[in-house]
Amino acid sequence: IRRPKSVVPLSNLLPLLRQNNMNALKQSITVYGVVLGFTHPELTRNDWKMTITIIDDTTHLPDQAQPCPTTEKIPSHEPVKLHVPCTTIIIFAKDRSKFPMIRSAGDVVCCQNVTLQQYKTIPQLRAQKSSNVIVLGPGKIRSPGEELHNSTNPDEWFVSCTCQASYFDTLATIDWALANSLWRWGQRRLSQHPTISRTCRISIGLVGAFEQTISD
Repeated sequence: IRRPKSVVPLSNLLPLLRQNNMNALKQSITVYGVVLGFTHPELTRNDWKMTITIIDDTTHLPDQAQPCPTTEKIPSHEPVKLHVPCTTIIIFAKDRSKFPMIRSAGDVVCCQNVTLQQYKTIPQLRAQKSSNVIVLGPGKIRSPGEELHNSTNPDEWFVSCTCQASYFDTLATIDWALANSLWRWGQRRLSQHPTISRTCRISIGLVGAFEQTISD
Protein backbone atom coordinates (compact mmCIF):
# COMPACT_ATOMS: atom_id res chain seq x y z
CA ILE A 1 0.00 0.00 0.00
CA ARG A 2 1.41 3.37 -1.00
CA ARG A 3 1.84 6.07 1.62
CA PRO A 4 3.04 9.66 1.46
CA LYS A 5 6.38 10.25 3.18
CA SER A 6 4.56 12.06 5.99
CA VAL A 7 2.85 8.80 7.07
CA VAL A 8 4.95 6.27 9.02
CA PRO A 9 4.30 2.53 8.45
CA LEU A 10 3.88 0.62 11.71
CA SER A 11 6.91 -1.55 10.92
CA ASN A 12 9.09 1.58 11.07
CA LEU A 13 8.15 2.49 14.65
CA LEU A 14 10.68 0.23 16.38
CA PRO A 15 13.59 1.30 14.12
CA LEU A 16 12.72 4.94 14.84
CA LEU A 17 12.85 4.26 18.58
CA ARG A 18 16.15 2.41 18.28
CA GLN A 19 17.64 5.33 16.40
CA ASN A 20 16.64 7.48 19.39
CA ASN A 21 18.05 5.05 22.02
CA MET A 22 14.50 3.86 22.77
CA ASN A 23 13.54 7.30 24.04
CA ALA A 24 10.27 8.97 23.07
CA LEU A 25 10.56 10.97 19.88
CA LYS A 26 10.40 14.74 20.32
CA GLN A 27 8.86 15.16 16.89
CA SER A 28 5.28 13.93 16.54
CA ILE A 29 4.33 11.54 13.75
CA THR A 30 1.32 10.48 11.70
CA VAL A 31 0.25 6.86 11.22
CA TYR A 32 -2.72 5.07 9.65
CA GLY A 33 -3.84 1.65 10.80
CA VAL A 34 -6.71 -0.82 10.91
CA VAL A 35 -8.48 -1.42 14.22
CA LEU A 36 -7.75 -4.84 15.68
CA GLY A 37 -9.30 -4.15 19.08
CA PHE A 38 -10.11 -1.39 21.56
CA THR A 39 -11.12 -0.79 25.15
CA HIS A 40 -14.10 1.15 26.40
CA PRO A 41 -13.19 4.41 28.17
CA GLU A 42 -12.09 3.89 31.75
CA LEU A 43 -11.59 6.50 34.44
CA THR A 44 -8.04 6.94 35.70
CA ARG A 45 -6.94 9.24 38.53
CA ASN A 46 -7.42 12.44 36.52
CA ASP A 47 -8.72 11.57 33.06
CA TRP A 48 -10.63 9.08 31.00
CA LYS A 49 -8.45 6.65 29.07
CA MET A 50 -9.05 4.58 25.96
CA THR A 51 -6.68 2.28 24.07
CA ILE A 52 -6.87 1.15 20.46
CA THR A 53 -4.77 -1.61 18.90
CA ILE A 54 -4.03 -1.28 15.21
CA ILE A 55 -2.29 -3.19 12.44
CA ASP A 56 -1.31 -2.38 8.87
CA ASP A 57 0.04 -4.18 5.83
CA THR A 58 3.59 -3.97 7.25
CA THR A 59 2.64 -5.70 10.54
CA HIS A 60 3.92 -9.25 10.92
CA LEU A 61 1.53 -12.18 11.11
CA PRO A 62 1.50 -14.41 14.24
CA ASP A 63 4.43 -16.78 14.84
CA GLN A 64 6.20 -18.16 17.91
CA ALA A 65 6.06 -16.38 21.28
CA GLN A 66 4.97 -16.56 24.90
CA PRO A 67 1.48 -17.97 25.57
CA CYS A 68 -1.27 -15.85 27.11
CA PRO A 69 -2.56 -16.77 30.62
CA THR A 70 -4.91 -19.73 30.40
CA THR A 71 -5.91 -22.80 32.35
CA GLU A 72 -5.83 -24.93 29.20
CA LYS A 73 -2.72 -27.09 28.95
CA ILE A 74 -1.00 -26.96 25.58
CA PRO A 75 0.66 -30.24 24.52
CA SER A 76 4.44 -29.88 24.50
CA HIS A 77 4.67 -30.99 20.87
CA GLU A 78 2.35 -28.20 19.70
CA PRO A 79 3.77 -24.75 18.89
CA VAL A 80 2.53 -21.84 20.96
CA LYS A 81 0.97 -19.17 18.77
CA LEU A 82 1.86 -15.54 19.24
CA HIS A 83 -0.63 -12.89 20.19
CA VAL A 84 -1.29 -10.97 16.99
CA PRO A 85 1.45 -8.35 16.58
CA CYS A 86 -0.06 -4.87 16.78
CA THR A 87 0.55 -1.31 17.94
CA THR A 88 -1.30 0.35 20.80
CA ILE A 89 -2.57 3.93 20.81
CA ILE A 90 -3.39 5.55 24.15
CA ILE A 91 -5.89 8.42 24.25
CA PHE A 92 -6.80 10.54 27.29
CA ALA A 93 -9.75 12.92 27.65
CA LYS A 94 -11.41 14.92 30.40
CA ASP A 95 -14.82 13.90 29.08
CA ARG A 96 -15.54 10.37 27.86
CA SER A 97 -17.77 11.78 25.13
CA LYS A 98 -14.68 13.28 23.48
CA PHE A 99 -13.32 9.91 22.34
CA PRO A 100 -13.76 8.89 18.70
CA MET A 101 -16.43 6.27 18.03
CA ILE A 102 -15.19 2.90 16.81
CA ARG A 103 -17.92 0.78 15.28
CA SER A 104 -15.97 -2.44 14.85
CA ALA A 105 -12.64 -4.06 14.15
CA GLY A 106 -11.63 -3.19 10.60
CA ASP A 107 -12.29 0.55 10.93
CA VAL A 108 -9.36 2.71 9.85
CA VAL A 109 -7.67 5.04 12.34
CA CYS A 110 -5.72 8.09 11.23
CA CYS A 111 -3.45 9.31 14.05
CA GLN A 112 -2.05 12.77 13.37
CA ASN A 113 0.63 14.43 15.51
CA VAL A 114 0.94 11.59 18.02
CA THR A 115 3.95 10.80 20.21
CA LEU A 116 5.98 7.64 19.64
CA GLN A 117 7.25 6.12 22.87
CA GLN A 118 8.05 2.64 24.18
CA TYR A 119 6.47 0.46 26.82
CA LYS A 120 8.66 -2.46 27.87
CA THR A 121 10.63 -2.01 24.61
CA ILE A 122 7.43 -2.24 22.52
CA PRO A 123 6.46 0.79 20.39
CA GLN A 124 3.45 2.67 21.70
CA LEU A 125 1.61 5.74 20.42
CA ARG A 126 0.20 8.40 22.72
CA ALA A 127 -2.24 11.12 21.69
CA GLN A 128 -1.53 14.63 22.96
CA LYS A 129 -3.78 17.69 23.16
CA SER A 130 -2.62 18.70 19.68
CA SER A 131 -3.24 15.23 18.24
CA ASN A 132 -6.07 14.21 15.95
CA VAL A 133 -7.33 10.63 16.18
CA ILE A 134 -9.79 10.05 13.35
CA VAL A 135 -11.82 6.87 12.90
CA LEU A 136 -13.03 6.09 9.38
CA GLY A 137 -15.35 3.49 7.94
CA PRO A 138 -17.84 3.06 5.11
CA GLY A 139 -20.88 5.25 5.51
CA LYS A 140 -23.13 2.42 4.38
CA ILE A 141 -23.22 -0.89 6.25
CA ARG A 142 -22.33 -3.69 3.84
CA SER A 143 -25.00 -6.29 3.15
CA PRO A 144 -24.18 -10.01 2.78
CA GLY A 145 -22.85 -10.72 -0.68
CA GLU A 146 -22.27 -7.04 -1.44
CA GLU A 147 -18.85 -6.02 -2.78
CA LEU A 148 -16.38 -4.33 -0.46
CA HIS A 149 -16.63 -0.59 -0.06
CA ASN A 150 -14.35 1.13 -2.57
CA SER A 151 -14.49 4.91 -2.53
CA THR A 152 -12.30 7.96 -1.92
CA ASN A 153 -15.31 10.28 -1.69
CA PRO A 154 -15.50 11.72 1.86
CA ASP A 155 -19.31 11.85 1.59
CA GLU A 156 -19.39 8.04 1.47
CA TRP A 157 -17.45 7.57 4.71
CA PHE A 158 -18.33 7.53 8.40
CA VAL A 159 -16.00 9.90 10.29
CA SER A 160 -15.50 10.28 14.05
CA CYS A 161 -12.60 12.17 15.61
CA THR A 162 -11.04 13.95 18.59
CA CYS A 163 -10.08 16.86 16.35
CA GLN A 164 -9.69 20.45 17.43
CA ALA A 165 -10.34 21.77 13.92
CA SER A 166 -13.70 21.99 12.19
CA TYR A 167 -15.22 18.90 10.60
CA PHE A 168 -14.55 20.08 7.04
CA ASP A 169 -10.97 21.12 7.84
CA THR A 170 -10.45 17.66 9.29
CA LEU A 171 -11.72 15.95 6.13
CA ALA A 172 -9.18 17.92 4.11
CA THR A 173 -6.28 16.42 6.10
CA ILE A 174 -7.21 12.78 5.41
CA ASP A 175 -5.52 10.72 2.72
CA TRP A 176 -8.67 9.07 1.38
CA ALA A 177 -6.85 6.81 -1.08
CA LEU A 178 -4.72 5.43 1.76
CA ALA A 179 -7.74 5.04 4.05
CA ASN A 180 -9.67 3.19 1.35
CA SER A 181 -6.76 0.86 0.55
CA LEU A 182 -6.19 0.09 4.24
CA TRP A 183 -9.86 -0.55 4.89
CA ARG A 184 -10.10 -3.02 2.02
CA TRP A 185 -6.84 -4.69 3.08
CA GLY A 186 -8.11 -4.87 6.68
CA GLN A 187 -11.30 -6.72 5.73
CA ARG A 188 -9.26 -9.45 4.03
CA ARG A 189 -6.68 -9.56 6.82
CA LEU A 190 -9.26 -9.95 9.59
CA SER A 191 -11.16 -12.64 7.72
CA GLN A 192 -8.16 -14.72 6.64
CA HIS A 193 -5.81 -14.63 9.62
CA PRO A 194 -6.13 -15.00 13.42
CA THR A 195 -6.99 -11.91 15.42
CA ILE A 196 -6.15 -13.51 18.78
CA SER A 197 -3.86 -16.28 19.99
CA ARG A 198 -5.64 -19.58 20.43
CA THR A 199 -4.06 -19.78 23.91
CA CYS A 200 -6.03 -16.67 24.87
CA ARG A 201 -9.34 -18.34 24.11
CA ILE A 202 -11.20 -19.79 27.04
CA SER A 203 -14.44 -21.75 27.20
CA ILE A 204 -17.39 -20.65 29.32
CA GLY A 205 -16.90 -23.69 31.54
CA LEU A 206 -13.39 -22.57 32.42
CA VAL A 207 -14.22 -18.97 33.33
CA GLY A 208 -14.68 -19.70 37.03
CA ALA A 209 -11.46 -21.67 37.26
CA PHE A 210 -9.62 -18.96 35.32
CA GLU A 211 -10.84 -16.23 37.69
CA GLN A 212 -9.81 -18.38 40.67
CA THR A 213 -6.34 -18.82 39.19
CA ILE A 214 -5.95 -15.04 38.81
CA SER A 215 -7.14 -14.37 42.39
CA ASP A 216 -4.65 -16.94 43.74
